[in-house]
Amino acid sequence: MKLLKTIMLVVFMLFLTLAAPADEVKKSPAEEDKTEIKQAAMQALMMMDPEKSAARLESILKETDDPKLARMALILMAQQHPDKAAPYLMDMARGKSHPHLQPFALLMLGQSDSDKAQAIVREVLFSDARLGVRKAALVALFQLPDNAGIPLLLKIAKDDENVSLRKQAIVFLGLSKDPRAEKYLESLVNAE
Repeated sequence: MKLLKTIMLVVFMLFLTLAAPADEVKKSPAEEDKTEIKQAAMQALMMMDPEKSAARLESILKETDDPKLARMALILMAQQHPDKAAPYLMDMARGKSHPHLQPFALLMLGQSDSDKAQAIVREVLFSDARLGVRKAALVALFQLPDNAGIPLLLKIAKDDENVSLRKQAIVFLGLSKDPRAEKYLESLVNAE
């Protein structure tokens, strides 16, 4: 089960890392090259002096408007300085900063076992956020350790007004192999 969750997470993270958010403005090839060079420089700086890296990454997250640089800074900070990354990650997951990274931040929070992370995922899931963001919150629920997201997945599967979201929750319930999910899914199949 853990392997399946890991594979799904990698696929979703890869998709979100490579795919441009819908509201991201397309850049010229020269601007794309400049961004890629900046990303490479960020990674190289992290290798040179990890102790200075937190301040550098925080500066980038506060100052950049470039979604790709912000995403790279967040990934690097989460890897090297998870405690310092947490407030940025939570703000992004709520859509308060870098709203284009909200789905990505939610997926990253889904890997956390903190109560704060779970509360934020719940908050976003039951908000009026756009469907893509709510679906990312569902994925985050599925990723939570020890099937902690099952009760909320069940609630979405049973009660949400959006059929697409309900169907996705049902798929995740089936993948969870959780007895609570199995009982609910059997009741759906046997309903008249």
